[in-house]
Amino acid sequence: MFKQYKHILFFAVLIITFLLIYLFVSDKEYKNNNFSEKFYPNLPANLDVISKINIQSSTYSYTLLKKDNKWVLPDHFDYPINIKKINSFLLEMVNLKMLDKKTSDAKYYDKLGLSVPIKEDKNAKLVEIFNKEKKLLFNFIIGKKSKVANKNNIFYIRKVNDKQAWIFLNNFNIYESELMWADSYLFKMGRWR
Repeated sequence: MFKQYKHILFFAVLIITFLLIYLFVSDKEYKNNNFSEKFYPNLPANLDVISKINIQSSTYSYTLLKKDNKWVLPDHFDYPINIKKINSFLLEMVNLKMLDKKTSDAKYYDKLGLSVPIKEDKNAKLVEIFNKEKKLLFNFIIGKKSKVANKNNIFYIRKVNDKQAWIFLNNFNIYESELMWADSYLFKMGRWR
């Protein structure tokens, strides 16, 4: 009779173990998704109204502008922007992979590269996103690379008007020159010319 209970007990322990593993994994996945939602809760709904992006570092500053439903470089006679590059940038904003909270103490912002105005930190980038009415929709600063990230693109990030700093997986392509956003296909010519 004990052998029958032994098998039942074994299966009960096995089922409870699987349930605990599932709950742990599901809870962790929910938390990661929840971080992104807290960072910019209405971003996907506002993608269509974005019409201006300012990007600034300690060494450069430029604007990307949407005119007549086309992205252009206003400082270069409205030269067209590569649509793949701008779409990749916006898609990365929507799919921002927040990994964990870091600090909410402002005294650490300089050390993490998250101070505004930007100090002489080559990694720090301030991104400001506006709608057609020139109303600021979103702004954030990307700081230094995390020391725990050897080969990964793990950086610090913070919304400008929020105290909470985060670490996130940085897959942004933010170019140092606005001309790097340009649609280079338009001015490629054969060598014979």
